[in-house]
Amino acid sequence: RWVVLGLLLGVAALIRVQDFAFGTLVIVELAFAARDRRALLRILVGGAITLAVAVVVFTPQLLEWHFVFGKAFAVPQGPRYTRFGSPMILELLFSPRNGWLQTTPIAYAGLIGLACIPRQHRIIGVGLAVVVLVQIYLNSTIEDWWAAASYGQRRLCSVTLPLVVGNAALLTRLARARLRWLQHAAVIVIFGGLVAVNLNRVWHLRAGRPAPADLTPTCCAGMPSFVGGIYDRVGNPFE
Repeated sequence: RWVVLGLLLGVAALIRVQDFAFGTLVIVELAFAARDRRALLRILVGGAITLAVAVVVFTPQLLEWHFVFGKAFAVPQGPRYTRFGSPMILELLFSPRNGWLQTTPIAYAGLIGLACIPRQHRIIGVGLAVVVLVQIYLNSTIEDWWAAASYGQRRLCSVTLPLVVGNAALLTRLARARLRWLQHAAVIVIFGGLVAVNLNRVWHLRAGRPAPADLTPTCCAGMPSFVGGIYDRVGNPFE
């Protein structure tokens, strides 16, 4: 198990180096096993194996940095590319400049759903939530936290799987409601509406049109007039 985790972690880091932070799952498992000395020792040894395997898999990237940039353990974009003491978390999430939750509002449902994972699987729920929070923090410390000229927070694509689990947990919780119609209404109105908002924004970038890197209004071209009226009074609820 630990070797496979190390392989997966190393491959993820080769895709994007901050994905090394997915290793925080092991730290969460350690926290849950803190009262059991045998389990604690087993996870410590396993975590060390995972980290060692991940570093070995990541070696090609270190070699590339060494040969191209002269330093294997330096950020290629320069020392000021990240600012860990000054994260732009609220901007990353809500800014009209490519904020994650305003370009991909279904992420809201996924984040809420992580709190709906059944109690007997709480280690999974906590682990996935921690992973998402750590990725949000790390990406908010990057110089261009808005992810340059892209639509949506492309650097947060790695947390898609945790959000899928969160959405599944939320739907499962709704399915247990006494009112069966509530589940179907939620799927159609909430999930369908969030996806429609996302697709409407993406549609404007069809035929290879690049996404702007600057501030852009999120409303209300091509929408009914009452939507513009609401927007004028309360703004975009996802910003």
